[in-house]
Amino acid sequence: MNKRYAVLGAGRQGEAAAYDLALFGSASEVLIADNNLAVAIEAADRLNRLLPQGIVRPVKLDATNPVAVFILLQHVDGFVSAIHYNLNPALTKIAIAAKCHMVDLGGNTSIVWRQHELHDAADMAGVRIVPDCGMAPGFNVTLAVAALEKMEHPRSVKIYCGGLPENPQPPLDYHFPFSVAGLVNECSGLADVIQGGNITQQSCLTSVEKLTIPGVKYIGITMDDI
Repeated sequence: MNKRYAVLGAGRQGEAAAYDLALFGSASEVLIADNNLAVAIEAADRLNRLLPQGIVRPVKLDATNPVAVFILLQHVDGFVSAIHYNLNPALTKIAIAAKCHMVDLGGNTSIVWRQHELHDAADMAGVRIVPDCGMAPGFNVTLAVAALEKMEHPRSVKIYCGGLPENPQPPLDYHFPFSVAGLVNECSGLADVIQGGNITQQSCLTSVEKLTIPGVKYIGITMDDI
C-alpha cells in the first residue's frame, strides 16, 4: 500500500472513483479535491466511514488553476479527472508535465481526439493517459472495441446505455449521476457514426429504435415525442 492518488471532483462519480482507488489500488492515501471544500470534506468523511483504512483526505482545488493542479499532481502517482470534460485537455498537458498518470471520464469525442494528439509527449514523459473512461461514450466503447478485436470478421456491434431509474421522479423521470451539460452535449449537434466501415456524422436524435426487453413494458416513442 504505497500508492498516492488524487481524484479531481467530489461529485458522485468522483466519490465512487476514490472508493475504488482506496479499496483496490494499493493506496496509502487518496486525495479527493474539489473547488468546494465542504463538498470534498463531506465526501471524504463518508468514504472514511466505509473504508477501514481512513485514507481519504479532502483538498480544496481550483482545477482551472494550472499551477495549483501541477503542484498537487507532483505528489501523487496518478489521478482521475471526474470534472467537466472541457478541462481535460489542459489537465492532460499538466499531467504530462508533472509526470503523473491520468484517467478521465470523457464524454466529448472531439476533446478526446485533442488528448490523443498529446500521445507522443505523454510517451516521452513515461506517462499513461487513458481518456474517455466514463459511460456512453466511454468504457462501454472500449469494451466493444476489445470484443471486436478478438473476432476475425466482425459484422456489427450495438452498444446500449440507459438512464432510466427504477422509480422515476418527475418532472424528467431521468437519472442524473453525471453533469446535465454532458447529457445535453450527447443529445445535440452531430454524432460520429460508422457506416459501411467509414466514419460519418449525422444529427443526434434523428432515428429511434424499438427495443423489446423481456419483463419491461414497451412504451412507443416517436420523433414527435422528443
